[in-house]
Amino acid sequence: MQTLSFEKLARELEAVGAAPSVIARITQELKDHCADAELAALARGLGPDEARRQARADLGSSDAIVQAVASHPQLLDWRHRWPQSARGVDSLTWYLALPAAPFVYCASHPAFIVRWGLSSSLAVCITGSILFALQWLILTGGSY
Repeated sequence: MQTLSFEKLARELEAVGAAPSVIARITQELKDHCADAELAALARGLGPDEARRQARADLGSSDAIVQAVASHPQLLDWRHRWPQSARGVDSLTWYLALPAAPFVYCASHPAFIVRWGLSSSLAVCITGSILFALQWLILTGGSY
């Protein structure tokens, strides 16, 4: 039987959509149970390494724990319990955030804004002066 790894268990619980508070609670309770089982194994006369292995083996595999959590929807994150509502909240968030994105970008990159603003202003001045000169030539009939 495979021994339990708390880090692997936390990653697997996160992958099935367990709520972060549930993940923290389960891993902490399992660590406490593992410590108690290890103390009991030490009291029975096992060595420290063997007691640790025996305690983790007694807790079972992470697959069984993950399946048990996944079968209880109340332990899942709200996004996994109500996926349609989560998509609606995501859409609303993007709908509200996208118009603000250019302003956030401009506020965080002032040097680029100044450079491009000056370049755009210079381009407008040059284009405007060319158009003014063409309009003046048209109105005067091309005579200087």
